[in-house]
Amino acid sequence: MKPFCKLCLVNVADKKNSHIISKFLVKGIFENAPHKCAIQIEKKGISIKVQDSTKEHYLFCPQCEKRMSILESYFSRKLSDLLDYKSRPDLYKVLSLKGQKYTMLKSISNIEFYLFFYLQAWRLSISNSPNFENFKFSIEIEEKIRSFLDLNLELDHQMFIENLKDVNEFPEFNNCFVIPEEISKQNKGIVTAYEFFKDSYLILSVNFAFMIFTSDVSLNSAFKEFNNKNKRHIKVFLGNNESWQNLSNSIIEELKS
Repeated sequence: MKPFCKLCLVNVADKKNSHIISKFLVKGIFENAPHKCAIQIEKKGISIKVQDSTKEHYLFCPQCEKRMSILESYFSRKLSDLLDYKSRPDLYKVLSLKGQKYTMLKSISNIEFYLFFYLQAWRLSISNSPNFENFKFSIEIEEKIRSFLDLNLELDHQMFIENLKDVNEFPEFNNCFVIPEEISKQNKGIVTAYEFFKDSYLILSVNFAFMIFTSDVSLNSAFKEFNNKNKRHIKVFLGNNESWQNLSNSIIEELKS
């Protein structure tokens, strides 16, 4: 007998091939690669070729898969605009905070932002894949996020849009969001997700880095200035080429060790 859907907890989870990280976030790693393959580094540095990002069977029901897909389609268009921020100075003004460049997500509400990135984090946490075994929230936090998602995702696109304005309460965790200052083939990042310090989690997906801190204690001074918690507009920090590449390289070396 198949288990119940992890999101609604009501329907049978008979959907196959559910992406754990939204497909549009990871597709860039396969673009322009030989034979459309990427290299997956497993335990003890073992490398294998893959042609798609991590997918799993029987986590969700078809209805909840559709609800998540509506959010993903809606958000993908807005994030594409963000990556092209230099062409939209009217929408994305580049500012500076203690020498760090950033812009503001004024075209994306904090509700939209949290729905999307909490969905990524929650799916990573409930995943059974060994690729994400080091990304696990407590049961209490998983349930808090699941309830938020289940309450606010809709089966109809227009209803989803209309209901966004009525969302008044949502889980708030300390978080930081970073994109590369320059988008290029040479500056393309990797895909990974793990707990890098107690209650401190990183999702790195080609051109996006999202950090979530599930306790106030876990937010060290280095991130306090860049924290989006309790902010009306999300700050998007711009990582220069060197720092973005160094982050990816350091993670790869750690995985190989």
